[in-house]
Amino acid sequence: MMCRKRNLMKEPPVDDVGFKAQFGLIPKRAKVVSAQITAVSPRNHDRLGVAAGNSRNRATAAADKLQDRAAMSAGKTSQHLPLNR
Repeated sequence: MMCRKRNLMKEPPVDDVGFKAQFGLIPKRAKVVSAQITAVSPRNHDRLGVAAGNSRNRATAAADKLQDRAAMSAGKTSQHLPLNR
């Protein structure tokens, strides 16, 4: 059985100075992103509050509708189900 050698690309060595510089930018970028998230948060909070209120109202209306239908059909029997006598 013959094994083939793979042609693997060798990555160029990373110089310590460039790597340290890129690594040093992480906290600065994190602060910028954190500030952007903090600026957007109040608007999102308000939007979520409105969306939650709308969902609550729809769920309440659906529950009320279900109760009304159940109350209207309480005395009715289905024509499709045979009665056990």
